[in-house]
Amino acid sequence: MTANQTEILSDVLLGEVLFAVTLILSLVVCTANCLTIVVFWRTTTLRTLANLYVVSLASVDLLVGLFLVPLSLFILPSSRVRLYYRHIYLCVFINSFNVGMIANSLAHLTVISVDRYLYIVKPYLYQRLVNFRSVLCCIAVAWVVGLCYMIPPYFVFRNTLSASYCDATQLLPRWYLFYFTWIGYFSSACIILTMFIIVLRTAYKHQRRIHAWKVSSSRVRDPGKQHSRSTYKSFKLFLTMFGAFFVCITPVVLCSGLDYVTRTPPWLYRGLIVLALFNSGMNFLVLILQNRQFRHQLWTLCKSLGSGNCLYPRKAAIGSAC
Repeated sequence: MTANQTEILSDVLLGEVLFAVTLILSLVVCTANCLTIVVFWRTTTLRTLANLYVVSLASVDLLVGLFLVPLSLFILPSSRVRLYYRHIYLCVFINSFNVGMIANSLAHLTVISVDRYLYIVKPYLYQRLVNFRSVLCCIAVAWVVGLCYMIPPYFVFRNTLSASYCDATQLLPRWYLFYFTWIGYFSSACIILTMFIIVLRTAYKHQRRIHAWKVSSSRVRDPGKQHSRSTYKSFKLFLTMFGAFFVCITPVVLCSGLDYVTRTPPWLYRGLIVLALFNSGMNFLVLILQNRQFRHQLWTLCKSLGSGNCLYPRKAAIGSAC
């Protein structure tokens, strides 16, 4: 067997493995995010303003889960040659949707970081500015940002021979994939990091004040102390979501930029895309691990799936701001 045949065989085997992983991931991501949306929809106490962002993020991740089906066909070598190499607009769709959904999720996380900053550091300003309508406007802006990243490739892609192989760096211009994407990604990352450093400092000061209480007042049930604990749990939840996002997404963003400098193996780039899409199921796991109420309601939902009214929500309105 020649070296070329060995390389082709290994590419086929790797493609089949990633194809199976992607299909399983698609099923898991779609199921997890559907459950997340239903649990928040039917549970009164989970309908807070901050959790509106979580539900919107779950909607983004649900779309990503559906997107994994055409992506799995791209990863499989036989269908990649038959479909994507012959129809360049399918290549544009794969690349633009991937970038657009990353931008959409990042915009959500940026808005959440600013929201948590205002809630913890500027609570009085938060009460004046943040309401149901303003949160919906911020969510709408996040979706528009995703569309702004998703639409341009259909007008600026290069219809060349090298681009017909669905190589993102050959298909899309440098200004879009490198400058536009990198600047947007890392500037948003800096905003998020700055917000959470300030929030961490403020939370640390609050913790010191709590521990500074006199022993004589330790038996008194202090509402401010309970509020601080709730705030800390909310902050920890969103901070874990941010960490999972950057761990999963940053490698593929770096790889797409470095491909202009040094050639990145196609198998590595495809593998990193699959890793990035793992993030779409991470928020569900974070909620299960860190939100006891969500975990309880999810278990209740799973037990009651056989009943006819298990999906109907109790009467409630979105009122809590935390």
